[in-house]
Amino acid sequence: FRSCYDLLLKANEYDFALRLVELAITKLPSCQGLNFNRAVLYLFRNDNKTAIKALTQELELDPTNIQALMMRADCYSTLRQNEPLLKDYIQLLKHEPDNVKWMLKCGDTSCKLKKYEEAMNYYDMALRKDPENVHADKGFKYAHAKLFLEDEE
Repeated sequence: FRSCYDLLLKANEYDFALRLVELAITKLPSCQGLNFNRAVLYLFRNDNKTAIKALTQELELDPTNIQALMMRADCYSTLRQNEPLLKDYIQLLKHEPDNVKWMLKCGDTSCKLKKYEEAMNYYDMALRKDPENVHADKGFKYAHAKLFLEDEE
């Protein structure tokens, strides 16, 4: 399967590759990785919504698949679906609790959702790991100012 799939990708035959993956899924529905491959093919078509469905199915089979979680977060980001995006970033942070990148992404997405106190907590976490991080410092100050202005209203 893998070599045939790879050959189809190299030949830019995404529709054939998708049919191959979907056939494999019907025969082996609990096989990890197939839904991930299907999501990749949907992304070649710029179909983020269907890719999210395939990645969700992949994560149901393997909740520890960090690649699938990152890819789904990218899809949510592209579609500007910030609520599920934040949930995925929080999951990524749980898998990699020392990763400043996920802390910043959680902070930024929390700000987009106007969850400023939550954002401050994520930026504070990032600053504790990397006290010189300019992004975290600016994000913290921004969220703090927005929270202060919210309290004033």
